[in-house]
Amino acid sequence: MSKRVEIKLTEDEAWVLFEFVRRFSDSDKLDIEEQAEQRALWNLCCTFETTFHLEASMRC
Repeated sequence: MSKRVEIKLTEDEAWVLFEFVRRFSDSDKLDIEEQAEQRALWNLCCTFETTFHLEASMRC
């Protein structure tokens, strides 16, 4: 069984990412249409980097 990873988003980030993913689901294109989408994706990337960095340091 895979280990679960939890991430926290603001409500605004969640809505922006939801719309981004929904649009991709409808069009099969990953086009950033608004600055808010780019910022939310950067924030998500930072969250993953922080989460995985902490997990990697705990494994050593």
